[in-house]
Amino acid sequence: MLRLQRVLLALLLVTTVNVRAAEIDVPEHSMSIQAAIDAASVGDVIIVSPGTYREDIRIRGKAVTLTSLNPADPAVVEKTIIRGSVRIDSAATGTPVLAGFTIDGGYGPGGIRCYGSSPIILRNRIVNVNNAYSAALHCDCPQGAVIENSVIGCVGDELSGGIWCEGGSGLVVSGNLVVSTIVRGYSGGGGIVCWEGSPTIVGNTITGTYVNCFGGGIWCTESQPLVSGNVVSSNVAHDHGGGGIFCSDSAPLIEGNVITGNASAGGGGICVTGESRSGSSPSIAKNTIVGNLADLGGAVYSFSAKLSLVANVIGANNATESGGGIHSGGEHAELVNNLIVDNVARWGNGGGMSFTNADILMVNNTIVGNKALNGLGGGAYLTGGASAEMWNCILDANEAGVGRQVALEADQWGAGTLTYSFTMIRGGTPSIWRASGEPGCVVTEGPGNKDADPLLAAPTDWWGGDYRLLPGSPCIDAGSNAAPGLPDRDLAGVARVIDGNLDGTATVDMGAYEHVPGDVNGDGKVGILDLLVIRNNFTYGLATASSERKCDLNADGRVDVQDLLIARNLLLR
Repeated sequence: MLRLQRVLLALLLVTTVNVRAAEIDVPEHSMSIQAAIDAASVGDVIIVSPGTYREDIRIRGKAVTLTSLNPADPAVVEKTIIRGSVRIDSAATGTPVLAGFTIDGGYGPGGIRCYGSSPIILRNRIVNVNNAYSAALHCDCPQGAVIENSVIGCVGDELSGGIWCEGGSGLVVSGNLVVSTIVRGYSGGGGIVCWEGSPTIVGNTITGTYVNCFGGGIWCTESQPLVSGNVVSSNVAHDHGGGGIFCSDSAPLIEGNVITGNASAGGGGICVTGESRSGSSPSIAKNTIVGNLADLGGAVYSFSAKLSLVANVIGANNATESGGGIHSGGEHAELVNNLIVDNVARWGNGGGMSFTNADILMVNNTIVGNKALNGLGGGAYLTGGASAEMWNCILDANEAGVGRQVALEADQWGAGTLTYSFTMIRGGTPSIWRASGEPGCVVTEGPGNKDADPLLAAPTDWWGGDYRLLPGSPCIDAGSNAAPGLPDRDLAGVARVIDGNLDGTATVDMGAYEHVPGDVNGDGKVGILDLLVIRNNFTYGLATASSERKCDLNADGRVDVQDLLIARNLLLR
């Protein structure tokens, strides 16, 4: 009884179980796990001691808890081994629980399969599984299930390697590690597959997966999942798209993830396509998408999809062809509040972005330091009837053989066009290239544009620089409050709009960051720490270092008591 109490206590930390349950111990009370399940009543707890159990397990229409001695202890989980498979069928009442096992397929068929049930599956290890047409953990659960804090590594022949989520709206996949899975057939979803459902996929780490087709990390088709707070890294989709995430005919919310070091043919980080009448309409927000590689769209590739990119950091991605950061074509794209920096198109066009046959709205983006090494358009490239409208953006220090900041060209689908207003394009109109003899390549310059040094705090040749505005930047209060889709917060979460130049009128800044007067430590407000930083950066000559220039609040070239008084007055306001 004492052992049952300890197990129940461990399980209560992560789920709800029947505290009045009867206990069946394996092997003490039953020589096999299946025999214990068959003998159990609804609500009973089956506690399995460490050992290797060579059997296939099936829980049929019965809500029981099947657990190791301590699911919270990785050493216990590793030593409590089911050498076979587990199948959980629909339960008439209650919730089956599977916790704290190593399910080892022995490099043959195995893993966990759930059909028509809503189990809780937590703190398991699923390894050495080689299923021909199924994932290591396959859930067809219309009423939802919970898959939590498990470790999965396996090989799949045709479909998915890691977790397959099919149907339903209540499925939660949380806190799992999916590592080094391989899908050898012509399919995808090495980490997690969402098939015709709306699961919640949060806080997982998906790394080192390999697929021949699409979706090295996550594959969504005809689904509406929430994909949030995950680390998706070092995954490969060899022949098609989405080394990190692939979405087809889906409307996912992809938010707050770190997507890095992935590779594919299209969209090293994320690939979205619309192949049916319903199409795809992903919302991609607040992600860090860095260091990915693809032929087209090093970070993001979109085709025939309604693409929304809001408040993302897109940096240091590479495309062997076009779109070092982003490649989008065939539909509508909105880019708001993004930092797009230090991306490279090696042999094609558009170091930061390339667009074809699409209409694009860009508002308050900072597009800096991107390179088209052997092509056109260091910051952006437009062709094939692509039409871009740009508001409140900053383009600086982009490089290309032709069209340092922007390049427009025409093909059989039409010409690229650009309209820009209240935007800082370093170098102005001469840095925008239009193909000669192509009258359709039209650049329309609206009001409020500038072509000076934007005075960014500390841009570098790597995405980790500081791209906020220095005091005295010509981009402060230089945007338009009438811009379509104007964000109410900047990339750092600072409220917009702020009176950044203290002239009594609050006007939005250009770029992804809103300047907060007196905030020198970058926490979005003025406080005692800012005064201390200013005092510690007093200069006896011109302020030259980045840390000093941030403290020069009156932009007179020195950091002195006048700057300290400005900060004090702002603090006391």
